[in-house]
Amino acid sequence: MELIERQYLAHFIDSNFNSDPAHLEAGDTISWYRIGEDLESFATELNPQVEIRKNILGAQKVIHNGYETQAAAETFYCYRGDPLYEQLELIANERRKGDDCRTSRVDALFHLDGSNQLVCDWAYREDCWVVPNTIGGDTSGYQIPFTVYDAGNRVAGTMTKSGDSWTFTAT
Repeated sequence: MELIERQYLAHFIDSNFNSDPAHLEAGDTISWYRIGEDLESFATELNPQVEIRKNILGAQKVIHNGYETQAAAETFYCYRGDPLYEQLELIANERRKGDDCRTSRVDALFHLDGSNQLVCDWAYREDCWVVPNTIGGDTSGYQIPFTVYDAGNRVAGTMTKSGDSWTFTAT
């Protein structure tokens, strides 16, 4: 059994903030931005909605009503020319809300094949809201940490890379 290295679990955000990638208008493009450059940790909190009840017979009943998933990038350093930084700065400075913060994200797991090529094991695209938490930071650099709130429409697929560009294809 081989341990999967964390670097092979990838997280992408559409830095163009297309709120509905299934219905792009003329001229719209998706630009998958892989987050993680300055992150030591990034995990999706599933926040399962679970209720546990006991009946009068002493039996336990579990009611699972789904998940309210979110993920936080607690450190996000700002670099000039970085497309995600530019969107986060607009959202924060203009106090945007609602669909102005809506985009989509992809989580994907990869492995290297025998010829050292990156192969996608699985990928899921989901609509989300990306909401900055603070703007500023300490002496280490200008930061805009943010939280990703999943909005549903989860679609299975695959991620492929060509040059510097990533493409999600639904299966």
